Amino acid sequence: MLEISIKDKFMEKLEYDFSLLKEVILIEFKLYYFFPNNLELIEKFTKFVQEYYKYSLLEYKLLIKINKVKNNKNLEDLCSEIIDEIDNIFFKYFNYIEYVLGCYETIISEKNIPKSLVLDKEFDVLTEEKYTSIVKKLIK
Repeated sequence: MLEISIKDKFMEKLEYDFSLLKEVILIEFKLYYFFPNNLELIEKFTKFVQEYYKYSLLEYKLLIKINKVKNNKNLEDLCSEIIDEIDNIFFKYFNYIEYVLGCYETIISEKNIPKSLVLDKEFDVLTEEKYTSIVKKLIK
């Protein structure tokens, strides 16, 4: 059961990340085309994308670690909890990504940059520290 869940999660992530990459490239191209002199706008978008893919890489690494210990009965519950936590974080991140992409699409279509560009995330994501903490639990 856990093996199928990990494999499915990994494939869903790959599919989403490639789909997102296509959207990101298109938006980035439009930003350079419509706002070539506004490097701050372009840099903010680039930073947003980098933050997501940094988070996403940690999630991939965590799924790989879980996959390595999935046969350990003592860690089965912990692995399930971690996967549930990953799902919750991703759901929040997905909604945030859709919001941010929508903001940038609006900026591009209206060719107008509002005073407040994009709201910050209001949820915790998987960080290097959290990743390390979780891996330590899996190693025990």
